[in-house]
Amino acid sequence: MLYFFLFEVLVGLKVLSVSSPTNLNPTSAPTPTILLSRIDVLSIKKEYKVGEVVPISILVNTAGRKTDGTDLILYFDNRILEATNGAIKKGLVYGEYPVTEVDSKNGVIKISGVSKIGQDGFSGSGILANLSLIARGVGKTVLKVDYTAGRTTDSNVVETKSAKDTLGQVNNLDLTRV
Repeated sequence: MLYFFLFEVLVGLKVLSVSSPTNLNPTSAPTPTILLSRIDVLSIKKEYKVGEVVPISILVNTAGRKTDGTDLILYFDNRILEATNGAIKKGLVYGEYPVTEVDSKNGVIKISGVSKIGQDGFSGSGILANLSLIARGVGKTVLKVDYTAGRTTDSNVVETKSAKDTLGQVNNLDLTRV
C-alpha cells in the first residue's frame, strides 16, 4: 500500500512538471506586458477667465520602474496663456532640477529633474512640477507635451542603470478661455 501511494505521488509530480504542448509553441505563448512611464498635464478645471491664474500640475508615473530623471518639453499658445520663469515651481520627485525655463516668445516650457549623485532613483507617481500660467486671450488651447515614441530629443523618462527612455504615453491638457 505504501508503494502504491509513493508511486502515485511520483506520477503526480512528473505530470505537474511536464509542460503541455501548447506552452511549447512560441506562437501561443502569452506576450509579456511591458509597462511604460507616463506624463500627465493636469488642471483643477478646464475653463478660465481673462487674468485668472491657471494652476497646472505635471505628473510623472514611472510604472514601477526606477528612474534617474525626467525631461519635459511643453508647448503652449502664448496668445492665450502667459508664462514667466517664475511660473515654474519644482516638484519633489527628483533631488535636482537643472533646467526650469520658459520661452514665452515661442510658447515653450522646459523642465528637467534628475536624481542627485548617490541618491536612489525615483519610482512611482509624483509631481514633476507645478506651473502658474495666466489666461490672456480668447479661445481653446492645448498644453502639449513634445513626445514621439522612440525619440530621445523630446520629453522622456530615463530608467536607472539602462538609461533607456521608458516614456510610452502622454496626456495633454485642453483648456478654454471664457
